[in-house]
Amino acid sequence: MKKLRPPSPALFTSLWGFGVRCVLVALVGWGGLSIDAWGQGNVADLNYPAAERHELVDWDEAWLFWADNVAPPNWPLTELPLSREASDLLPEKAGALGVALKNSTQAETDRVLLLRSETDGLRTSGSWWSGFLAPFSAVSEPRWVSAYDAWEESRAYHLRRKKRRFSRSQMVFPVGAEVSAPTGQVELPHQASAEPGLTNLYFVRTFQVEDPSQYKALQIQARFNKGIQVFINGVPVAKERLSSGHAHGDPGVDLDLPDFMIQNIKATDRWEYHWDALSADVLKKGENIISAVVHKPRFGESPALYFDLKLRGWEAADWTILPYLQTVTRTGVTVSWETTTLTRGRVNILNGENKRIASVPSDTPSAYHEVVVGGLEPNTAYRYQVVVDSEGADSWKSETQPFTTAPQENADFSFLFYGDSRWGVDIHRMLADLMAKDQQKHGSNVVLHAGDIVTKGYSLDLWYDGFFAPAHPLISRVPIYPSVGNHEVNQKLYYDYYGLPNNESWYHFRYGMADFYALNTNVDYSPGSEQYAWADKTLSESTAPWKVAFFHHPPFACATSRKPGDVEVQKHLVPLLEKHGVDLVLLGHDHLYGRSRKVNGVTYVISGGGGSPLYSSTTDDIMEFCEKRYNYVRFHVSEESIRWVAIDEVGEVIEEYQIQP
Repeated sequence: MKKLRPPSPALFTSLWGFGVRCVLVALVGWGGLSIDAWGQGNVADLNYPAAERHELVDWDEAWLFWADNVAPPNWPLTELPLSREASDLLPEKAGALGVALKNSTQAETDRVLLLRSETDGLRTSGSWWSGFLAPFSAVSEPRWVSAYDAWEESRAYHLRRKKRRFSRSQMVFPVGAEVSAPTGQVELPHQASAEPGLTNLYFVRTFQVEDPSQYKALQIQARFNKGIQVFINGVPVAKERLSSGHAHGDPGVDLDLPDFMIQNIKATDRWEYHWDALSADVLKKGENIISAVVHKPRFGESPALYFDLKLRGWEAADWTILPYLQTVTRTGVTVSWETTTLTRGRVNILNGENKRIASVPSDTPSAYHEVVVGGLEPNTAYRYQVVVDSEGADSWKSETQPFTTAPQENADFSFLFYGDSRWGVDIHRMLADLMAKDQQKHGSNVVLHAGDIVTKGYSLDLWYDGFFAPAHPLISRVPIYPSVGNHEVNQKLYYDYYGLPNNESWYHFRYGMADFYALNTNVDYSPGSEQYAWADKTLSESTAPWKVAFFHHPPFACATSRKPGDVEVQKHLVPLLEKHGVDLVLLGHDHLYGRSRKVNGVTYVISGGGGSPLYSSTTDDIMEFCEKRYNYVRFHVSEESIRWVAIDEVGEVIEEYQIQP
């Protein structure tokens, strides 16, 4: 499955990123951003030479808003309109309706604003309002009553985590008769009919630019529900999920995505997209106007409308993601990278004598590039270099890095495995450095990841800072094969950054004398499901001496709090793995190292210590070895055995073990 990111603002069809995703098949012949990672890292310390960021508008900032049943005049705006203070709409203390619907008072910062008017229309009608902070959301009165307990839990959670007063701006709009009871059964709109009430929210704010010529490109990240359009100085720059009309009242539309790809973000029911390599020509010196409108889905939702936005300026044509490797075969490898501006590029391939033997172009102007190089020799060491050409800027090159093609079938080999890296950037970088040295010393030329690559799979900056930056010493020279963890939330951004076999959610590849099977335990894998049928068939076709499966959730746990393990995996996948004679199953989720005894011929290994906070562990009659330590594992596969060494973040051996056929 390949995702093409559109080349111009006229084609806003990408779910996750604007800018172009370019995929080629050919034959040969940032600035420092701290991460709140339990004290585990600062990207500025990782020596990752990506582009410096300039946030022109950041998350959680103040916007003027327009909440009305008609569109604002002069839309899209080119100057800041007059506005009224929104806090004046809040009472000093809640009245009868406010008590029923949990209206906020003026003293609160986590604000709930009731829009019901004593007359027809909305209390906010006809005016722009100021003084509230993003994120903004709107929900109907019946849905608000049913969702209020979750809102309160969320407020308490954020207060605990942030240690400060927490700000949100929640609007509650009427859809009919007044709601008078805050508890009990609430009748929600039927899915067959459109939800009445507020259909759009409009937002506007200013930002300052001293010298527009300093910016080569812009990037927008937005969290929204359900369709959005963004303008800078009246010029449309981004839009997503809108029906053809885009007029006031038009609902956003759903996109056709595979069942294994989640479209919304958990219970908040919102989207998070980004648009790359936007033209900076829309900027002007001094005060600039950015405005946005979000559209409600036809049947409502909770929230029906949602908005927050970040605008980033790039001062140079540069890397956002340095070149990395994936999907290696006996005759080729995939090289990927991402840039701030629309660029072209090429991958130069060098042989053992450091002579260029091929140059594979990526000629479509694109922010993201994925180049599949073919025509190489098996089990052969090469070097590669990416050369980038950007219009109006000098070309630049990556460092030359080594890689080795996959061995012949039935050849011995070594590989690496780890998982649950997430936000622990310092630990992740320590492990990546050690694994890169393993590649040089032991010829470990491919790495598997058990999932939970980042903490929130829908957050672009977490991919930049929580994965690509710390993993760079490893994935720049060792191709990676990941599986999906629960923290990826099956988001499309995961599939954008990995070009994997089959449907990319579950897949198979042959490497040396082993068949590898990646499964996705975050979607249906029970008998009768598409994934189960695929696994049953593909496993039955194996002729390899060894069969290795890898996925995120362990059927048998080492983590004390998760004993005895994932019962659904025990019920559905364990019998399937045993039926087809799988020898080894590699897992994550438990933040530690663990190993089972043989269970009906299958050995289970957990390596979930890639950087996330560690869990206490306990052995049992199945999990013979459990250790609360950060770790990765180096495996050696031969005809006689699979041997492995589990290693911690300072290079000390945790365990050595082996299995025979």
